Amino acid sequence: MCRFSIAEIESCVASSVSTRFDHSKRFQIIDVDGVKYIRACYGHTFALSDFQLGFPAVRVCQQPAAAVSFDTADQVPRLSMLCLASISSNFARFDSLPELHDAHLVDMILERLRHDKRLNNSSLRLLMGPAVERLDLGGLFISDATLSRIARQCRNVRSLSLVDCTALSDSVAAQLGRRCKALRSVQLDNCKYLTDAGLGALAQLPHLESIALLSLPAITEKGVSQFVERCSPTLRQLECAGCGRVSARMLQ
Repeated sequence: MCRFSIAEIESCVASSVSTRFDHSKRFQIIDVDGVKYIRACYGHTFALSDFQLGFPAVRVCQQPAAAVSFDTADQVPRLSMLCLASISSNFARFDSLPELHDAHLVDMILERLRHDKRLNNSSLRLLMGPAVERLDLGGLFISDATLSRIARQCRNVRSLSLVDCTALSDSVAAQLGRRCKALRSVQLDNCKYLTDAGLGALAQLPHLESIALLSLPAITEKGVSQFVERCSPTLRQLECAGCGRVSARMLQ
């Protein structure tokens, strides 16, 4: 039996490239909680290539995260779309899932579940993990327990939409601000229980670039002002409207 050191294995992985014209890497090393995994990365990616995006069967939208239409009635469905449909239709049967490390795959499953109106507290519980980078929970009934789970387990989430999420409390906002350090975009619409304290907690996010504060009745001018003062210099866009205790003059 041959034995190799960690350094020798990492060197072999780093130097192993495809014989194709682009000499792409055959493998990549992923570190998950101190455990290193080696994954084949050529010919096994779930993300769509530029060649695939050029096909008429795929409709490209303005937002990359929603690049593929699930409506394939007038098209020959791709194998990936058929697999996603099967996962969605059988998702309620799953008691647990292995941890998924491919961010694009997780995003596609979330999009499919949302499209099929099967994205809920139970399905989110199975999918939450470090591979989640984008979450659109707008218009869904999401419990405070699920939001707390997201804050604990989705440390790499970059975009979060909580439109009409009445379960968002100051306590949950504090967890998001403390744990989800990768957040860059946050949308808070009609979160009626969020106060200045919760908004202030989100000022801890070190990479926040954009935040929407719409129809938040408990937010005050003082809270918005303090948030802007404490927020990261990366903040580029703040949209605030429909907040009854924040005047238009203050926002000018």
